[in-house]
Amino acid sequence: MRLDVNFKENNKSFNGSFGELKVVNGKSAYEIAVEEGFTGTIDEWLASLKGEKGDKGDKGEQGEQGLKGDTGAKGDKGDKGDKGDRGEQGLQGIQGLQGIQGLKGDKGDKGERGERGLQGEQGIQGIKGNDGYTPVKGIDYYTEADKEEIVQAVIAALPTAEGGAY
Repeated sequence: MRLDVNFKENNKSFNGSFGELKVVNGKSAYEIAVEEGFTGTIDEWLASLKGEKGDKGDKGEQGEQGLKGDTGAKGDKGDKGDKGDRGEQGLQGIQGLQGIQGLKGDKGDKGERGERGLQGEQGIQGIKGNDGYTPVKGIDYYTEADKEEIVQAVIAALPTAEGGAY
């Protein structure tokens, strides 16, 4: 069997081929541990593989810069900042447009009657008028009865036609 490999991890890559490979089914590491005297489950054996924490290792060399990651979630809102200093006064703005006429308000309640004022001073003498004229009945005016009497007199003075009436 021939095996072609193309592998990339941490910005390092391996490309290559292996010639004839022979596949052999062997024992697992757990099976070998049991043959060597381990008594326990596979989970217990896996837990036993971890030893005590070792000494801190030497600092490694600076690695190459990684690829840019995805944008993270939006963070919480920050605290309110301190109040800033007062700025200088700005220039006078232009005058705004005149607003529209407002609606007429409701009529107010009638106010209470005020106190009677003091009597004013007597006015000056007016200009003398013309002598008055007393109207004469029958010339300047007529009553309703007068008018009816005149109408009846005119009708009576008109000639009558045969069988006719006014």
